[in-house]
Amino acid sequence: MQPNPYMRIAGCSPAREEEPSVLLKFAYDKKNNLSSCHKGTIVFVSQNYEGTVRDGEVWICNIERSDRCWYATPLRQVDDQFYMGLTHGQIGEMAKYLWETDREMLMPYIEETASGKLRTEIDNLKKELDSSAESYSSAESQILTFKEEREKLLKEIEALRSKEDSSVAEETESRKLMDENTELKCRVKELQHQLMSLRNRMVCEADDSEPQCKATVRSFADRSVILSGPNELYSRSFKDGRYDVRTDICGTKIVIRQDDNGQAESVNGMIVLDDLENFVEFSERTELPADIDDNGTITCSLKAYQTA
Repeated sequence: MQPNPYMRIAGCSPAREEEPSVLLKFAYDKKNNLSSCHKGTIVFVSQNYEGTVRDGEVWICNIERSDRCWYATPLRQVDDQFYMGLTHGQIGEMAKYLWETDREMLMPYIEETASGKLRTEIDNLKKELDSSAESYSSAESQILTFKEEREKLLKEIEALRSKEDSSVAEETESRKLMDENTELKCRVKELQHQLMSLRNRMVCEADDSEPQCKATVRSFADRSVILSGPNELYSRSFKDGRYDVRTDICGTKIVIRQDDNGQAESVNGMIVLDDLENFVEFSERTELPADIDDNGTITCSLKAYQTA
């Protein structure tokens, strides 16, 4: 008879052959009797046991056979405290003993656990694959768009260069043609900058959108401040970087100064403030009254645009 590790772990002396030490989980049956099962035979808690066994608990027990069933004498409950007290060697003994004595009982649980883990891994891999496919499709579409824009810009540059060469060759052209030639050169440089920016966007897969107000603020003075959205301020005076933005206690004016540790950031002359709409009511693009001191600090009046 092979050694039974439950006896040593439970702190008991070796059991008699007719009372082997086993691991039992107790539960209420259809007749509301607390019982367990061992090798296909029902096991009841011994009437001589003075302790308490509850539904769902697992115990190391000595069992004794009667005519139709087994009776268990609980020795030690298998709970969190029990597992924490096990040594590495005791865990190995229990695993070996369970595998050799109750392999048929364990196999369904092992197979169910293994198949469940495999299904979970397969589902996770499928999700990753679907996500990768979507990302690839999106990136491929963006690259195609960038290529089309690049070709368009190259053609426009080539056309402008042709005009430039033609104007240079005609030395006897009037002042008007010379001015046009200068304008064309500036346009070529501008397009070259756009092409370089586009190439960087293709490599970094960056968003190619530009601030909506950039193309429409040319009519305002460089030192003015524009309320361009519910939470947006635009000015050509704003340099890219961090800004400290504060309102007075009444919320009637806003002070903006450059600060590397400021809470707001300027990008292409645009500063977005999450709570600006709490102080002003936006209906359309509006130039705010603003003063700029020698230190570059900008003070804007909000009084005329206060919400009711």
